[in-house]
Amino acid sequence: MWILFAFLSALAASLSAIFAKCGIKRTDSTVVTALRTLVVLIFAWIIVFSLGLQHDITDISGSSLAFLLLSGVTTGASWLFYYAALKYGNVSKVAAVDKFSTVLTLIGSMLILHEISSLYIRITCIVIMTVGTLLMASYKGRSSNKRWFLYALISAVCAAATTILAKVGLNGVNSDLAVAIRTAVVLIMALVIMFIKGIRTGIGRVPANELVFIIFSGIATGVSWLFYFRALKYGDTAIVTSIDKMSIVFTVALAALFLKEHVSWKSVCGLMLIVIGILLMIFCI
Repeated sequence: MWILFAFLSALAASLSAIFAKCGIKRTDSTVVTALRTLVVLIFAWIIVFSLGLQHDITDISGSSLAFLLLSGVTTGASWLFYYAALKYGNVSKVAAVDKFSTVLTLIGSMLILHEISSLYIRITCIVIMTVGTLLMASYKGRSSNKRWFLYALISAVCAAATTILAKVGLNGVNSDLAVAIRTAVVLIMALVIMFIKGIRTGIGRVPANELVFIIFSGIATGVSWLFYFRALKYGDTAIVTSIDKMSIVFTVALAALFLKEHVSWKSVCGLMLIVIGILLMIFCI
């Protein structure tokens, strides 16, 4: 069942990226992060209260809570850099570099979580997906601003740290409650950065059409998180992460269809390598 949850997470994540791109044309990326996080936070806590999980907060051990809070911090950093990258780069290119977090998570799961079954297959997947990511990120899109690459790469590093920290923090904790706690941390981070940047009134100036897309992106993100952390709680970290990163296939397809982004043959080859690496992870470990 956790494999199904991971696939559903991937589908929701791809919709989140497309909606976010549509909502970030004139809106500051930090404002977008704060708005989306607020939607996810409301969504997550509705789930928590509907299931009566709010009383379980006091049962969370100090170590699990610490790892969940750290996971929230790295998630917030990942989001901030990811949506800054989306502002300057094409969705397909940003998603490709961001999905490099899969490779980093594989390495982290081996070194930190000691998930070393089928070690040679894991190493093979790392090599294949790294080459695929480089191919996808290197094709020439419409964006001339190269800042997106650095932002997307930092986002990938933070996303990998998020998964490792969350895996440890989920020990003995309901996954839905974990999502709610982590989301609260992300929102606080986004609001603090908004305050520092002096854009406290930025939310009130968000165009109505972009606000709608941002809200939809937040809902899609909330759904993706709920499925992702349910899968992560019961499944192998590397496999869950790999399946979740299948969202890049949906993201590239939707970006080409709705955003009219160019997809070169180099990009297609890179995407195929990433998918091959993911499938090896799923079926051979």
